[in-house]
Amino acid sequence: MTSYLKKLNALEIACRKNFEDDSDDPRVDDEYVQIRVNVLHLLHNASQELEADDRQAFRRKVIAFFCSNMGCHLDMDVLESDSASVLSESEIDFIVKNSALSRWQ
Repeated sequence: MTSYLKKLNALEIACRKNFEDDSDDPRVDDEYVQIRVNVLHLLHNASQELEADDRQAFRRKVIAFFCSNMGCHLDMDVLESDSASVLSESEIDFIVKNSALSRWQ
């Protein structure tokens, strides 16, 4: 599980750096979305490789990541994408309700 946590941490750092970039360059939005899609891919891989307890623990970390780092229309696009199929409907609802996305409801 350590390697997955390191990868998630690297994506958290990338996320923070992306937030700091306030330019109008459309690549910033593309990177913003790609970071979140990469987290979903990481969860997918972890779901197939980790033992049940580690898998659940990592899933909770990913959900916490999304709750802390989602809040705009781009995030809704990510949660409605095919990549988000790794999350259950109840997990997506939890993320929406426990992040800044709740303001869009």
